Amino acid sequence: MFTDNQFQQEKQIILDHLNRFRNRTTHPLSASLPINPFLDYRGENYSTVSEYNSPASKPSMYDYTVSPNIGWKLHLNVAPQDVPQVSYHLLKNGYDHKYLSGGNIDDGKIFTLYIGSYLKVSAQSVELSNSLLPFLCRPKAFGEIEFAPGIIGRFRARQNVNDTDHSFNSYGTCGFSLLEEPMRVLHQLRQQSRRDPNNSEKQRILEEYQKKAEEESFFELLRVYGDYFYPL
Repeated sequence: MFTDNQFQQEKQIILDHLNRFRNRTTHPLSASLPINPFLDYRGENYSTVSEYNSPASKPSMYDYTVSPNIGWKLHLNVAPQDVPQVSYHLLKNGYDHKYLSGGNIDDGKIFTLYIGSYLKVSAQSVELSNSLLPFLCRPKAFGEIEFAPGIIGRFRARQNVNDTDHSFNSYGTCGFSLLEEPMRVLHQLRQQSRRDPNNSEKQRILEEYQKKAEEESFFELLRVYGDYFYPL
């Protein structure tokens, strides 16, 4: 965890790390992956059988403690014909995961894997990419970052309904949850920008506020979660 003085002293260093998230570095191999043609059908071609879910996961494959939903999670975009092969690998290796349930098929969230810390998700992503790349489609989900070719994810923080200023939304813009209030304002600014897409001033305000929201949320996540969220 960081004290206020440490944050001030290391602010620029921390902001440099934040830019890594904003840049959303992609791997050349991801661009060569096929586009999943079945997402527009919203699941018509996908089987919902429970055998593709995880009945029992191995503790060595994750390091979350409070909840699977608090920490880093990954999403795999998989075409229907390759679901059995991907499922076999996830089940065999003991990944804590779900198939389709609660996910957005049109965003390519076919499999969701619950991992935990940044260090753990970074290592697991490389293994997944090396093993599953022939079965993966090009990542699509908005607001997530790429850890390895074909492997994307995001960090979800805990919501605190009793503290609006420090409550996190489930989603963000560059791989991690944004604070609830900045996320609400950002949503309003986006709607205004969409209604008047040629207004350069509204677009400038939107872009500047998004940067501010990302910075504020990044600092708060480091304060609350420390290395679990991201080791500087």
